[in-house]
Amino acid sequence: MLPDLSEPDKKIDLNMSSYTSIAEDPAGGRWIGAYDGGFVKIDTPEGSGPNLGIPRFTRHFPKPGDEDRDTHKMVRCLLQDEAVIVWIGTSGCGLYRFEPQTGEFKQYLHDAGDSMTLTGNKIYAFYEAPSDPGVLWIGTETGLSRFEIPTGRVTRFLADPADPLSLSIDFITAIHEDRSGSLWIGTVGGGLNRLDRATGTFACFDLSQGLSSRSIAGILEDDHGRLWFSTFSGIACFDPEIETIRVFNTREGLSSDEFCTGAQYKGLSGTMYFGSIGGLTAFKSDEITENEDPPAVVLTDFQLFNDPVPIGEMEDGRILLRQSITATREIELSYSDSVMSFHYAALHFAAPEKNLFAYIMEGFDRDWNVVHARRLAT
Repeated sequence: MLPDLSEPDKKIDLNMSSYTSIAEDPAGGRWIGAYDGGFVKIDTPEGSGPNLGIPRFTRHFPKPGDEDRDTHKMVRCLLQDEAVIVWIGTSGCGLYRFEPQTGEFKQYLHDAGDSMTLTGNKIYAFYEAPSDPGVLWIGTETGLSRFEIPTGRVTRFLADPADPLSLSIDFITAIHEDRSGSLWIGTVGGGLNRLDRATGTFACFDLSQGLSSRSIAGILEDDHGRLWFSTFSGIACFDPEIETIRVFNTREGLSSDEFCTGAQYKGLSGTMYFGSIGGLTAFKSDEITENEDPPAVVLTDFQLFNDPVPIGEMEDGRILLRQSITATREIELSYSDSVMSFHYAALHFAAPEKNLFAYIMEGFDRDWNVVHARRLAT
């Protein structure tokens, strides 16, 4: 137990540990998980005189004499439920239930021989869904668990390579329920999963839907129902209604492109905070506007049979280009010039890698070719 700071001769060194997670109770106290095991309760008591507002720090360990530093006991996530019970997810010791009034702990562990236990003891995320009171959704390194608080009953959800409607991968790092009641599951290596709780099936969103990374660090929802995902390669905004994804990275001002699991928070003002390896990124989604003016597109090179066509006379004596292809309006070709290519570019240089293209060669293509960042038509 850490000393009480309301005693003027006692001090506490908050640098004694790295802190990994935080939760708040209804009275305004804070619960802070520690890297080396255990957690700290911070209370700001009412008072008067010199002790007005001085916080009290109390450190708790699940077992007496458990104060040895051990990353196996690291607290990765904390949550205080509606019954004011504190739930602690560790890096190898499973799940703990802590009763603040009595100081009692209860441990829940994975048992490979019992399918009614947690999917694993390394817990990376949990969530109490508003539409599912009395239930914790727990994400581990080895699957997703639905944990019924009153009974301790567990329903497991695991990845099955033979079943495309199962979890895409078992390593779970983030869980969030949106306003429509859909449960979103972030993974390491498996992209984003949406659970249909009526059928127990999952839909997966990954690079093919526009994500920049298959690894999700955190999930927040803005006031318009859009989901914001911090990833290992930028932040993605996902609109569930039209299922479109827009990715932001350091070019738009992010502190880093690599974000940390569990390091996300939405303030009362709507400001969203995401922690990365390079610092903190904070923004209000309403203040982010789209540039809806498409940039001008120009031709930059013309080729026949994959060879650049020069300005002036060619080896066969013909002159196809009298000036740059950028300024040329017409080209006269022979029927034998059967393979031609155009290179093109968009005149927007703030983030050129985000310029996306589509082209159609009239008289040859039946429909538009959506080629994303590729700048060649043949």
